[in-house]
Amino acid sequence: MAKGRSKSNKKDTPKKFSRKGLVLTVAILGIITAASFVVWLVPQNSQVTFVTSDHMAQLDAVANIHDTLRVSFQEQYDMALNGQITADEYVDAAQVLSDQTVQQISLLATANPPPEWSDSYAHYMESLRAFNSMLRESIILMDDTQNTDTLDNITKLNDTVTEYIVSSESARP
Repeated sequence: MAKGRSKSNKKDTPKKFSRKGLVLTVAILGIITAASFVVWLVPQNSQVTFVTSDHMAQLDAVANIHDTLRVSFQEQYDMALNGQITADEYVDAAQVLSDQTVQQISLLATANPPPEWSDSYAHYMESLRAFNSMLRESIILMDDTQNTDTLDNITKLNDTVTEYIVSSESARP
């Protein structure tokens, strides 16, 4: 009987850690979301204007958030494929990641960088768009795990994300 209990505890332990990891990831993404919404809390008709004079710092900040989102995606995706979290838990986490990605796209789209930065910003926005497409594909994958075309699309989109990041870096002044 003790053997049966040991096996039960071994099964429960990874699930607890997986849920903690999911909660921690969602909490971190929630903090990022809250910080992003600060920009939207400023009334649109006020005379307050945010001027970005350090376009490299702004792009670096978006890149850092994007790196966090990419790492979180990979962790959640691997956990879902390994059965450590349910498809519904994965879809919820992927939706949060997608919302964060859209916010970063909006931030770059409204940045109005000077001409020497516009190519770099445009390439990075494309990277974010490809990442968001990859998130959407992965949500579809969770509905049909036998679909190898979706797995191939995710791999291709992940490569596209990286290509646009490299293009953005090389387009910096």
